Parts: sequence; structure tokens; C-alpha cells
Amino acid sequence: HALSVMARNFGFLESPVLFVTIFFGANDAALPGQPQHVPIHEYRDNIVAMVRQIRMTLQPTTEFPILLLTPPPVDDEAWCKSREDLDQSDRTNEMALAYGDQIKQVAGIVDANCAVIDTWELLEGETEWRGKYLSDGLHLNGAGNQKVFECIMEKIQSHYPKLAPME
Repeated sequence: HALSVMARNFGFLESPVLFVTIFFGANDAALPGQPQHVPIHEYRDNIVAMVRQIRMTLQPTTEFPILLLTPPPVDDEAWCKSREDLDQSDRTNEMALAYGDQIKQVAGIVDANCAVIDTWELLEGETEWRGKYLSDGLHLNGAGNQKVFECIMEKIQSHYPKLAPME
């Protein structure tokens, strides 16, 4: 859905773009058969198309980085408990990791000036404590959002220092 509305939204920008973030996948990585599921190859192709569409729409005016964020980890058990309509989770942490691997591949496929922020790793996806960053097992809570923000700022500071805000 986002791919179909992107061009329309970017056409209304009034100020120069400093950088763009693309942070999709938590819902796309729902298990096959679920309404929000997007097949992994289609997800990858959509992200590539988004990057290319952003570049075509905005590139003529300025050079800017695109930050690609992997889907965050999933706490399957907490997600299932938060949803009264589920008997078993329609998301898995392993699926979120696989979709994140696609984001990493996209950075190598598309034009240069894309950086990856691995939110799955950042939010301790490999541990049982990953839930401390999630409000319901899927969506980021305040601590998760803060950690992702700090990582974005660190990435800008280290890779694109001219874009970093002043102290």
C-alpha cells in the first residue's frame, strides 16, 4: 500500500529533504495466510522500488541518504497474549529476522548512499529480553523508540556528519 501512495506524498514537500527513513516489515512479516502478510520476495522488491521512486522523485534537487531500518524483533508470546482474537501468534521472531535480511540485501542492490540500521539486533532480537522494547510484542514502546532514535542519530553522526544537528 505504501508504494502506491509514495509519489503522491513526496510531491507536496516544501523544504529540502535531508534524509529519508524506510521502516517497513513488522506487519509484512506476518505468517503466510495472514491478511497483512507480504511474500518475502515481494517485500524486497517493494523496498527496492521505494528507494528508486524516492530517488527519482527527490534526487534532482539534492543528494541525500536513505536509511533502511530492518523490522524489529517480535515477542511471539506477548503478541499473542495482547490479541484476544488469536489462539497462536501470527508473527514470529524468526520471520522478522528473515525480512530484516532482505533489507540488508536491498542496500547492496540499490544505488549508493543507503545505510542499514538493524533494529532486530539493536533491540536484542536474539535474546528473551527483546520484549522490554515492545509494547505488545510487536510495536515499539518508549524505550524501543528511544533506542532506535539514538541509533539513527549515531548513524547520521558517523556516516553523514554534515547532516548531524549541532550539540
